[in-house]
Amino acid sequence: PNAGLKDAPGGLLLGKPIIQTQACQALSAKGDVYFVNLKQYRTITKRGAGIQLAQSMHLYFDAGLTAFRATFRVDGQPKFKSSITPAKGSAALSPYVTLEAR
Repeated sequence: PNAGLKDAPGGLLLGKPIIQTQACQALSAKGDVYFVNLKQYRTITKRGAGIQLAQSMHLYFDAGLTAFRATFRVDGQPKFKSSITPAKGSAALSPYVTLEAR
């Protein structure tokens, strides 16, 4: 019964994993719950940028330590610019749905 908790530590809602984030609004406000299909989101990296590594022996000089930093810049955007109107029916379809205020 708890097998799903390994893959969804935030729990499940209608069989889908719950991912908690600070980007959501307060409970019961518009935007507190989003249903998102992340397969319809593309990530973009700058060609050749890769991971940038840096080190500094000055930051913790008095402790005799060296600080390391790795930076990997990623951007993203939805695959669709707006909702999709199906050929049959009038209900718009979207991989990103926000609940209204309740």
